[in-house]
Amino acid sequence: MALRVASLDYLGTVAARLRKDAVSCKMDRESIDRILKQVSGIEDEVQQLQKALLDYLDENTETDPSLMFARKFYIAQWFRDTTMETEKAMKSQNQKDDDSSDGAQHAKEIESTGEIMQRAEKRKRFLRSVIKTAPAQFSTLRMNSANVDYEDACLIVRYLASMRPFAQSFDIYLTQVSDGI
Repeated sequence: MALRVASLDYLGTVAARLRKDAVSCKMDRESIDRILKQVSGIEDEVQQLQKALLDYLDENTETDPSLMFARKFYIAQWFRDTTMETEKAMKSQNQKDDDSSDGAQHAKEIESTGEIMQRAEKRKRFLRSVIKTAPAQFSTLRMNSANVDYEDACLIVRYLASMRPFAQSFDIYLTQVSDGI
């Protein structure tokens, strides 16, 4: 029984932290908008924030070498997320094809899947360009990254994390666990 209580306590702590991060990101929307204005040339909001964070990490690797590993981790994680999003869209489309819904609805679903695939391909191209660019070269490409400080970088990380599937569905997991007690 003690293990169950400890597990619930830990899950409660994680849920509270996720909720706090989600609320703080929504409240700090002005800061997010300011960062988005600083990083121009990219139309996708997520890519703009990713670029700002990568610029910050690259800029500060000289003072803290562990930031290079953080930079590589984020690139790999974002690439994986994009790949998973693509696979999920394809799987969903294949299931809908098997169900053979009516013509107009089916055309809309195919268009939606196509948009997801195009967005995913743009993100993958962006991440590949970041991977191919050496960190020292990447720093010469950044624009106004000096305006992103530690607090802004933390806010970007919280904002991007709040958009991940686990953070968005954690309430469902917590409800299922608490119902099982």
